Amino acid sequence: MTTKEYMREVMVIDPKWLVEMVPRFFKVADSTKLSKRKQEERIEPLYDRHDEPNSWHLSKRRA
Repeated sequence: MTTKEYMREVMVIDPKWLVEMVPRFFKVADSTKLSKRKQEERIEPLYDRHDEPNSWHLSKRRA
């Protein structure tokens, strides 16, 4: 037992794969038809001081 959270068996998924493999659930959004709130939404990478600056990161959304 621990109070810390750990991840196991994690895999990177390219968003393009979702559009290609399950188009029933995912599609590429037309940027001209997005709401103002969606257009202003930004993805902010989570900071990891041990990683290289341009490596892949988990992210959180900020409006």
